[in-house]
Amino acid sequence: MHLRLAREVIEGKLAAQEYHREDALIALVSALGQHEIQLRADHPMIRQKHYTFVAQRLRELDDEKRIQIAAEFRALEPDTKGRLRTEFGLDATTLATDTGIEAQRDALKRAGGRSQKMNLIERAANATKSADGSALNKGTGLIMRLQKIAELLSPLL
Repeated sequence: MHLRLAREVIEGKLAAQEYHREDALIALVSALGQHEIQLRADHPMIRQKHYTFVAQRLRELDDEKRIQIAAEFRALEPDTKGRLRTEFGLDATTLATDTGIEAQRDALKRAGGRSQKMNLIERAANATKSADGSALNKGTGLIMRLQKIAELLSPLL
């Protein structure tokens, strides 16, 4: 829980541009996230507490916010193909409908993980493109959508 809090504080200050975006700080945020995951993987009791925590956060989430997150997942569908597109759609539907806390938790986990990976890939790809290409403009829009999803999911996970 303390690792998550530290990660969220740093991410919040980076998003608010209170901290300069530096490689070392980004690496620290990544390391904190990896250690959170490792703790849950290695310790069943911590993993169960995390699941309970996420489930409670979902119970407290109002319908408007849940539907907003589902809409953001749906907004990614045009930028994806095949199985990934189908899975984003299914997870968005699961989240938008009252299918139960466990199903919604799993949908958030899957779609959130995918969107975070896509965000990293897009950022890396755009770092090598020129600023005047239309591909850069499209990529920037996708990055902004992915960032919004990360911001919406961060308090839940």
